[in-house]
Amino acid sequence: MNSPAFQPDLFQQKAIQALNEGASVLVAAPTGSGKTFIAEHAITEALAKGKKSFYTAPIKALSNQKFHDFQDLYGVENVGLLTGDTSINSDAKILVMTTEVLRNMIYASSRSLENLSVVILDEVHFLQDQYRGPVWEEVIIHLPLEVTLVCLSATVSNAVEVSEWLTTVRGDTRAIIETKRPVSLEHHHMAFDKATGDTVMYPTLVENKMNPRAKKAFAEQGKQNTGSSRSSHQHKKGRQAFESRFGPPNRNEVVEVLSDANMLPAIFFIFSRNQCDDAARGVRRSRLSFATKNEAEHIRKIAQNRAQTLSSDEKNALDFEGFLSLISTGVAAHHAGMVPIFKEIVEEAFTLGLLKVVFATETLAVGLNMPARTVVIDKLTRFTGENHVPLKPSDFTQLTGRAGRRGIDDVGHAVTLWSPFVGFDEVCRFALNKSFNLTSAFRPTYNMTVNLVNSHSEGEVRHLLNLSFAQYQANSGVVTMQASIEKKREQLLAEEEKAQSQYGDIWAYRRLHGLQRQKGESQPATHSLQEWNTFRPGDIIALKTDELINARSSPYQKYMVLATSNRRRGIKITAADGSQSVRGILYEDLIGEPIFIQHVELDADFSQWNPGALREVSRLINECNWVFSQKGNTDNHQNSDDDALTSNDVAHDPLISILLKHADAADRIRSDIERLERHLKNETQSVGATFDRVLDLLRKMGYIDSWKLTTKGSVLAGVFHESDILIAEAISQGLFDGMKPTDLAAAVSCVVYERRNSDQDDLPYPSNRCREVVERVEDLSMEIQDLQTASGLPVHRFPDPNFAQCAALWASGKSLTSVLDTVPEMSPGDFVRTIRQIVDLLRQIERIGLDQTLRESARIAGEAMFRGIVVGNEAL
Repeated sequence: MNSPAFQPDLFQQKAIQALNEGASVLVAAPTGSGKTFIAEHAITEALAKGKKSFYTAPIKALSNQKFHDFQDLYGVENVGLLTGDTSINSDAKILVMTTEVLRNMIYASSRSLENLSVVILDEVHFLQDQYRGPVWEEVIIHLPLEVTLVCLSATVSNAVEVSEWLTTVRGDTRAIIETKRPVSLEHHHMAFDKATGDTVMYPTLVENKMNPRAKKAFAEQGKQNTGSSRSSHQHKKGRQAFESRFGPPNRNEVVEVLSDANMLPAIFFIFSRNQCDDAARGVRRSRLSFATKNEAEHIRKIAQNRAQTLSSDEKNALDFEGFLSLISTGVAAHHAGMVPIFKEIVEEAFTLGLLKVVFATETLAVGLNMPARTVVIDKLTRFTGENHVPLKPSDFTQLTGRAGRRGIDDVGHAVTLWSPFVGFDEVCRFALNKSFNLTSAFRPTYNMTVNLVNSHSEGEVRHLLNLSFAQYQANSGVVTMQASIEKKREQLLAEEEKAQSQYGDIWAYRRLHGLQRQKGESQPATHSLQEWNTFRPGDIIALKTDELINARSSPYQKYMVLATSNRRRGIKITAADGSQSVRGILYEDLIGEPIFIQHVELDADFSQWNPGALREVSRLINECNWVFSQKGNTDNHQNSDDDALTSNDVAHDPLISILLKHADAADRIRSDIERLERHLKNETQSVGATFDRVLDLLRKMGYIDSWKLTTKGSVLAGVFHESDILIAEAISQGLFDGMKPTDLAAAVSCVVYERRNSDQDDLPYPSNRCREVVERVEDLSMEIQDLQTASGLPVHRFPDPNFAQCAALWASGKSLTSVLDTVPEMSPGDFVRTIRQIVDLLRQIERIGLDQTLRESARIAGEAMFRGIVVGNEAL
């Protein structure tokens, strides 16, 4: 840092000046631009004053990397590491930890917070993560105000808004924004040309605009028919199927093209673990090798050195020799299904330039310092587990941020591959997109609520909730939304005036002919929200939304549910209609009760991006024999007679078609106003209303009495898990009491494990006692889910006992080989991660269990499971 040869960039100088003036900073800059330099300055200043500094990261791998980096920089004695299962030198002046660990320390009022000067929150844009994002906001809100914050983020478009929120919460916080990449980036698009048999690569952009030559080539792709079936596909609705001239390039050919163009080393992002492994093995089978003899030997030394902690049994179970043989060719895979030691070997070898191609899932893009000359993105869509969805622009930016090594490459390369489902114009939009707005995922959880009740008065808690970024964004949107409502009201008056007919009442005419939204049609009753939240893929339902208020026939339209997802404003349903149109619908979009018609089973590999699959969905919807029946209304006949009298001559108005268009426009605007008013109500109540629902449920279940925690509430305060309330309730009811350690490990696994494939066969329980307890936990889970649904809250995940036998075997000391044999479909990396999560939960139970024998059993089970490959190199 103090080298005279090093000259900080302007944004780094501004950040350091702000810190020196006592302000906190939000640094939003591209990957590899030097954000860590700012963090190191803050740590150095704190160390010089004899004060502590914390560095938090979203993942353990990044925490481990920073731990070793800081040891080299500040000395082993000054740096410690705290993750869920590792504690090294915990009294050090500089502590590296995961964000969750810091959150837990704050709630526990840990003495480690004493003399704390600065906290670096790395990858702070994680606060928009649906599951883990709230932790970042909890830390920011609850951390003592005298602590300086250094927030490091990827480039976000609303950095100023975020810094203004931070200033509101914590005092002076400066937004330090750098948009220029340290290494310029060139975008390329690669395809297999069937006409020539070659894999071709076009520049995506020319002078920051769509490449006209590439545009012409891909626009004319349907004019050639080679007779090949490699890439035949159906284009979007309304277009004819044709045989494309282009197809997706073979991955081996992509690597060869990159090698010939001097564009290696490369990270090849594929959103599938199995395909990463297949691609790496495919390169080896093609006899391509990208490592010299000396490089191969160096790779082997790295691997053998890191694998010293592995036993012979573990090496055999993990096929260490096969892994070594593959990476010695200069090619490797990297994904969450690999054990941490294997990933660390790949990371070190790639960073040293020994590996030339790494096929990786998107987890590699998070934080780890592994830049490459080139990044290849296999597909611009990804499978969510339910359907294929487009890549978010922020994800694209995060992935391509790895392209270009500062100080090594003059230019970085981002390569996208041809796909029948993504047009070249969309590829260009990804390349040109510079906007990435950070939005809050904050929501009050059960654990958060009891911890807030335990440490603050009700007034203080509501004030703290109002400090959340979610509420800040909601409030800032209220003014804009209110202005939009007023503008639309003016438009409504103008359209209503233009729709008047001299021949009679145009509105009565439209009601008489079913052309107008009927009086009283509004958002559905509250009780229908419960039914909305139960819809699942394959359900055929009938809905009335804002878009259908002028329907001439049935005011309801049939849809099939394709996917559901949790959003800040509730459950969002992705659905298709009978014309193959797909749209997303929120409950608040409805103006009538949702109606369930029937359920059909979708194929396991169903994808809304598959035109054939959508055609089948359309057929099923249209063949569904259901017709909307309007409920009787005693006023209907009288209203119809009145409308007939007042609108009798409107049909003779020569301007009738124009007037009806203005009336339709008025209805649309009126619908927009009602929708905005519903949004406005939700925005002004979002965080507080959710907190009230959580608080009411916790009171009903006996966790909180007035504004004080009960014994059960104290248990829940110590459970940090996505199924916190289920675990706390199971402990409080004594379901785990009296279990021996192996059975306890097996029973606890049911709230940790979640099978990746729903088609997996059910595996046996390790004992009858375990089966009895798990079945009681399952019954309890359903009871709590019913309470959550009735309260309008998201339900927790239902327990999955399919890892119970595996957990018991590992807890009893069985070898890795014998244990993995019981779960052949499970990757070693998933095994290690699941065991670590079980150990973490057992340690929590050891601290909070109400029964002494339970606490002791949890301690024994946790110690027995934290061994061998599960520990890995984290304690070194």
